Amino acid sequence: MSFLESLEPLEELTLKQLCYKTVTVLLLTLNSAARAHELSALDLTYSLRKEGSWEFSLPIHVKNSRPGHPARKFLFLAFPENPKICVVRSLTAYVERTKGLRKSTELLESFISPHKAISSQSVSWWLSRALRMAGIELNYTGHSARGAST
Repeated sequence: MSFLESLEPLEELTLKQLCYKTVTVLLLTLNSAARAHELSALDLTYSLRKEGSWEFSLPIHVKNSRPGHPARKFLFLAFPENPKICVVRSLTAYVERTKGLRKSTELLESFISPHKAISSQSVSWWLSRALRMAGIELNYTGHSARGAST
């Protein structure tokens, strides 16, 4: 957590640092336990921003979806006890920073031009890179970090 806390203030982070922080807090704040392909499918069209939360519905069928059941929802709650690792604060800053770069409504966009939506492999790579920057063992991957977070 100290690595995530060190990525402050959000306004002074590079877009790359903000991308890494946002993906890491999405997975590791115990808010979602989402898979990388689920995070790559998050779409702003299917989001609801409230005071102290972001809610997303998955617009597509994913690996663990069941036919005839409602789309999976992700509720990301604010963490006012420590704003430096608050997923709502990080998400809001990320969406604002990427607003002018967006070519689609998908949440996660590349920090490299031409700034298009990223794949699940990129989500995993971002997470793996952020974990290494934090000094966490190399045996954690994007997928194994999901299990470790829960």
